Amino acid sequence: MRAPDHNEMYYLKFTVLSIAWFMALHLAVHMFTMRHARVYKEMSNPKRTEYRTYVLSIIHAIGCVVLSTIAMFYICGDGKTVFNNDECMNTVRYIHIWALIHSCGYFLTDFFFLAFVIQRRTTLDYQTYAHHLVAVTTYYQTLYFMDFMCVFGCMLLFIEISTPFVSARWLLFTHGMAESPLYALNALLTFISFLFGRIVYQFYIVIFYGAAWVYAEYQRKNLTVYQGFVITEMAIMVILSIMLNSYWMWLMIKMIGRVISRAMKPKNDDENLEKVELVKADALAIDNEADCGNSTQGSNMGEIAEEGQNDPEING
Repeated sequence: MRAPDHNEMYYLKFTVLSIAWFMALHLAVHMFTMRHARVYKEMSNPKRTEYRTYVLSIIHAIGCVVLSTIAMFYICGDGKTVFNNDECMNTVRYIHIWALIHSCGYFLTDFFFLAFVIQRRTTLDYQTYAHHLVAVTTYYQTLYFMDFMCVFGCMLLFIEISTPFVSARWLLFTHGMAESPLYALNALLTFISFLFGRIVYQFYIVIFYGAAWVYAEYQRKNLTVYQGFVITEMAIMVILSIMLNSYWMWLMIKMIGRVISRAMKPKNDDENLEKVELVKADALAIDNEADCGNSTQGSNMGEIAEEGQNDPEING
């Protein structure tokens, strides 16, 4: 069903509902893990909050991917998708509004817990705060125009496909599973989903759809000053995201090369010691990471950047 041009009260009600949903999830996760996870019970309150943000980032990401997939491939019907039909690409439907406000409610909730409960003030934390606020502001502004920008914003949410694996990495380590096969499998899935879900997919839709639409509208002189401002705001956010994602992808590749190189070396008496030191380094990277694993534009890979910066083999 096509969405109405403007319905500010609808946006407000859905925002309140989204915030209430994620607040309720925080409470549910807290009650469940207090009963069933000793490691959670032994944490301080800020650390418990951080734990919950990782869990909720997975729930939010799954919702984003499901809504984005439906909006791109199924909502238009008759085999029409955003990739093969201009009307589908330029028609805003209720599912686009739900997807965007769902994320806005999550970002506002996450910002509250990060800024006022955990209260960390590192560079990557401020990056996360800025990302959340800019994303919320941009998404709400796209609803003012109810055009391609809403649909494109919903398409961008698909890059959350890598977030469950990134967040699961922290959770697995926290539960003492860094040496398990599941941890290794998750690392592989993190790499694959990040490469294709964030790097390849994001670059593809930005260049062949986002940039193409902006250029066509500019040629037809259809852009207003305010619309141009919102497009610029979104463009800056997306370009910075691509740059950061590319940097983190490079770090991941370097680390994979390091692991392969070490695996091919002959075993010696220092192997067990080296293994212990690697686990300690991973613990340090995760414990000191500045991001809580839940930024739509990829700042949830802060732990990888931190680990890479502290590794002499990567920097060397």
